[in-house]
Amino acid sequence: SGAPRARRTPCLALRGVKGTQCGVAREMFRTLRVGGRVWISHNGSYRGKWDPRRVWGEDYWRCCFAPEVEGGRAELREVDEL
Repeated sequence: SGAPRARRTPCLALRGVKGTQCGVAREMFRTLRVGGRVWISHNGSYRGKWDPRRVWGEDYWRCCFAPEVEGGRAELREVDEL
């Protein structure tokens, strides 16, 4: 049988995990000026291995930016893959 699946970080803790796509995106967001934008794209994920929405779940980005979205400091728009 294959290797055991890694445990999924809970939604409330996701934004504090370093070295993830969430962490990198949050750092980009942190450095923006008011009115700026962050565009995050997943090109060529190998069998979904590095696509957090496939690996972690559909709410990955909503969990990652929950405090900012809920506080009105950010707006999250997701588009279908090309």
